[in-house]
Amino acid sequence: EKVWALGPPDPMAWHPLTHSCEPNARIEGGALRARSPLREGEAITVDYGVVFGGAVPDLPCVCGAARCRGRIVVDD
Repeated sequence: EKVWALGPPDPMAWHPLTHSCEPNARIEGGALRARSPLREGEAITVDYGVVFGGAVPDLPCVCGAARCRGRIVVDD
């Protein structure tokens, strides 16, 4: 079953994907895919270190995940 998540019609109201050290989604073959079922209204999160690879500077992380690494870094 496919479920599409669409942003609001007004691009000024769009929000970028949020980082989490324990993301609920991933980029796979150019598509955003849920790692587990999402609840209606739940923020979609990705790991910036995985999505953006070496383009992500080593930054502090305050995502609040139980297993937060404390830094947004590329996963080896």
